[in-house]
Amino acid sequence: MSASESAKPIQITSPVVVLVEGPDEQRFYCRLAHNERFNSLQFVPVGGTANLRARLRAVANSPGRDALRAVGVIRDGDLDSDAAFASAADAIAAAGWPRPDKPRILSDGNPRTGVFIVEGNLDRLCQDAARAAEPERSQCVDCYFECVETVTGELADRAKGWTHAYLAGYRRGDVRVGEGAERGIWPLKSDVFDEIRAFLRNLEDCAPS
Repeated sequence: MSASESAKPIQITSPVVVLVEGPDEQRFYCRLAHNERFNSLQFVPVGGTANLRARLRAVANSPGRDALRAVGVIRDGDLDSDAAFASAADAIAAAGWPRPDKPRILSDGNPRTGVFIVEGNLDRLCQDAARAAEPERSQCVDCYFECVETVTGELADRAKGWTHAYLAGYRRGDVRVGEGAERGIWPLKSDVFDEIRAFLRNLEDCAPS
């Protein structure tokens, strides 16, 4: 998504808007919310964290913004979770909304706002959930990377590559993380996702009953 596209107003269809990094993350969190019967959340991809500030401003300027009860942001922490939170919280404030003080804790005000920082990245969470649910299949993926690294003498990109290799074992090699959630490959009931579920539940609770 280009910077100009991220600045365009959106169609607000729910009382709670949750901004996520991209379409793949959108598909993942939509499935997670669907499984939990969270029906008041609208997930909006921002097209990369560099576009977050512009996308939040676009939401703030969109028709229907006055009906919003909460705005959330979910993004990867990558190498610095504190910096990721500060960047997201500042972007929320720049859109004219209350700035959350801490990760996962919703602000006061209207709309309420909150930021969830995924430790590392979403791929890593899915990997942790898969290891707990399917240890033998996961070990096969580990053996593949160990073999490649032994042959090449170079470290493989396990952070992202592991999930792709794991999903390829389900007969399709072009499946991404979000589609893996839609197809029921990731064990979304795993306690690995408990904190994200709790954050989404808090946002859901902001919607009118």
